[in-house]
Amino acid sequence: MGIDLSPADVSCKGISNLTEAIAKDAFAEGCHWKLLGKAVKQSDGPIVANETPKKLSVKHPLSGISDKENALTFTPDMLGDVAVSGPGEGHIETAYTIVGYYCDLSSQGRLAWPR
Repeated sequence: MGIDLSPADVSCKGISNLTEAIAKDAFAEGCHWKLLGKAVKQSDGPIVANETPKKLSVKHPLSGISDKENALTFTPDMLGDVAVSGPGEGHIETAYTIVGYYCDLSSQGRLAWPR
Protein backbone atom coordinates (compact mmCIF):
# COMPACT_ATOMS: atom_id res chain seq x y z
CA MET A 1 0.00 0.00 0.00
CA GLY A 2 3.05 2.25 0.00
CA ILE A 3 2.76 3.14 3.67
CA ASP A 4 5.86 3.64 5.80
CA LEU A 5 4.59 3.82 9.38
CA SER A 6 6.17 2.31 12.49
CA PRO A 7 4.82 2.13 16.07
CA ALA A 8 7.14 5.02 16.97
CA ASP A 9 5.24 7.18 14.45
CA VAL A 10 1.92 6.72 16.28
CA SER A 11 1.04 9.16 19.07
CA CYS A 12 -0.49 7.16 21.96
CA LYS A 13 -2.47 8.67 24.82
CA GLY A 14 -4.14 5.64 26.39
CA ILE A 15 -7.12 5.52 28.75
CA SER A 16 -5.43 5.70 32.15
CA ASN A 17 -6.70 9.26 32.76
CA LEU A 18 -10.35 8.27 32.36
CA THR A 19 -12.05 7.94 35.73
CA GLU A 20 -15.27 6.21 36.70
CA ALA A 21 -16.87 9.65 37.09
CA ILE A 22 -15.88 10.62 33.54
CA ALA A 23 -17.35 7.35 32.23
CA LYS A 24 -20.60 7.86 34.17
CA ASP A 25 -20.92 11.44 32.88
CA ALA A 26 -20.50 10.21 29.31
CA PHE A 27 -23.12 7.51 29.86
CA ALA A 28 -25.55 10.14 31.19
CA GLU A 29 -24.97 12.09 27.95
CA GLY A 30 -25.75 9.01 25.83
CA CYS A 31 -22.10 8.33 25.04
CA HIS A 32 -19.37 5.75 25.64
CA TRP A 33 -15.61 6.25 25.83
CA LYS A 34 -13.62 4.08 23.43
CA LEU A 35 -9.91 3.79 22.80
CA LEU A 36 -9.55 4.47 19.09
CA GLY A 37 -6.71 4.34 16.64
CA LYS A 38 -6.87 6.70 13.69
CA ALA A 39 -4.72 7.04 10.59
CA VAL A 40 -5.21 9.78 8.01
CA LYS A 41 -3.21 10.17 4.84
CA GLN A 42 -2.37 13.85 4.40
CA SER A 43 -2.74 15.50 0.99
CA ASP A 44 1.03 15.95 0.78
CA GLY A 45 1.62 12.22 1.38
CA PRO A 46 2.49 11.31 4.98
CA ILE A 47 0.23 9.37 7.32
CA VAL A 48 -0.69 10.96 10.67
CA ALA A 49 -1.69 8.29 13.18
CA ASN A 50 -2.74 8.29 16.81
CA GLU A 51 -4.37 6.21 19.49
CA THR A 52 -6.50 8.17 21.94
CA PRO A 53 -9.71 7.92 23.96
CA LYS A 54 -12.75 9.40 22.25
CA LYS A 55 -16.27 9.94 23.50
CA LEU A 56 -18.73 8.44 21.01
CA SER A 57 -22.50 8.69 20.82
CA VAL A 58 -24.21 5.36 21.50
CA LYS A 59 -25.46 5.67 17.91
CA HIS A 60 -21.90 5.53 16.51
CA PRO A 61 -21.13 2.12 14.94
CA LEU A 62 -18.03 1.66 17.12
CA SER A 63 -19.82 2.51 20.37
CA GLY A 64 -21.15 -1.01 20.93
CA ILE A 65 -17.85 -2.81 20.36
CA SER A 66 -16.64 -4.50 23.54
CA ASP A 67 -14.61 -7.30 25.04
CA LYS A 68 -12.48 -9.19 22.54
CA GLU A 69 -13.97 -7.73 19.39
CA ASN A 70 -12.13 -5.65 16.80
CA ALA A 71 -13.78 -3.04 14.66
CA LEU A 72 -12.73 -0.74 11.91
CA THR A 73 -14.46 2.19 10.24
CA PHE A 74 -13.41 3.41 6.79
CA THR A 75 -14.73 6.57 5.21
CA PRO A 76 -14.37 6.21 1.43
CA ASP A 77 -15.13 9.29 -0.65
CA MET A 78 -18.08 7.79 -2.49
CA LEU A 79 -19.62 5.58 0.18
CA GLY A 80 -19.58 7.30 3.57
CA ASP A 81 -18.76 5.43 6.78
CA VAL A 82 -18.25 1.67 6.46
CA ALA A 83 -17.87 -0.24 9.74
CA VAL A 84 -16.73 -3.85 10.02
CA SER A 85 -16.23 -5.90 13.17
CA GLY A 86 -15.21 -9.37 14.21
CA PRO A 87 -13.48 -11.44 16.87
CA GLY A 88 -9.84 -10.96 17.72
CA GLU A 89 -7.48 -10.61 20.62
CA GLY A 90 -3.82 -9.67 20.56
CA HIS A 91 -1.51 -8.05 18.04
CA ILE A 92 -1.50 -10.82 15.43
CA GLU A 93 -5.27 -11.37 15.49
CA THR A 94 -6.02 -7.65 15.38
CA ALA A 95 -3.62 -6.97 12.51
CA TYR A 96 -4.91 -9.99 10.58
CA THR A 97 -8.53 -8.94 11.03
CA ILE A 98 -7.96 -5.32 10.01
CA VAL A 99 -5.81 -6.14 7.00
CA GLY A 100 -8.32 -8.82 5.98
CA TYR A 101 -11.20 -6.33 6.08
CA TYR A 102 -9.25 -3.84 4.03
CA CYS A 103 -8.24 -6.46 1.44
CA ASP A 104 -11.79 -7.78 1.13
CA LEU A 105 -13.22 -4.32 0.56
CA SER A 106 -10.43 -3.36 -1.84
CA SER A 107 -10.77 -6.55 -3.88
CA GLN A 108 -14.48 -5.82 -4.31
CA GLY A 109 -13.67 -2.38 -5.69
CA ARG A 110 -15.46 -0.78 -2.74
CA LEU A 111 -12.42 0.85 -1.21
CA ALA A 112 -9.02 2.11 -2.26
CA TRP A 113 -6.28 3.83 -0.30
CA PRO A 114 -5.99 7.43 -1.54
CA ARG A 115 -2.92 8.06 -3.68
